[in-house]
Amino acid sequence: MAENHTMGQRLRGLREQSGLSLDEVAKRAGYRTKSGAQRYFEAHYDTDFLPRSVAEKLADAFEATPVGREPIMALAGLPEVNAVVQKLEGASQTDMRRDVPVYGTALGAPRDFDGVAVEQTMLNTGEVIEYLPRPV
Repeated sequence: MAENHTMGQRLRGLREQSGLSLDEVAKRAGYRTKSGAQRYFEAHYDTDFLPRSVAEKLADAFEATPVGREPIMALAGLPEVNAVVQKLEGASQTDMRRDVPVYGTALGAPRDFDGVAVEQTMLNTGEVIEYLPRPV
């Protein structure tokens, strides 16, 4: 729609393009009646940008129509969404395999030799003592 139209005229054009009535738009946007959204579609409603809260509601209303969300969000001055939803693949933490071996144990303690404390360390790495879970 041309830039010299008011915000209301632009929204009306998008509504007509979607094939929805004003009642349908209002209900899909979460308004109880069409009077909640009606003022935004009136020809004399003019603003540089649609308020974000209104744009998000109207975008929800137009999402499943040929119009989609992007033209509405553009009227709010927000960038187009270019993100693609991807399903996370892989197991959850409950499905993690316990196959990371833990080798050995360690002991560190001071010991007195002729009144002087000397640190001692003992490390036994000869056997697997347990297996820990790891992400897939």
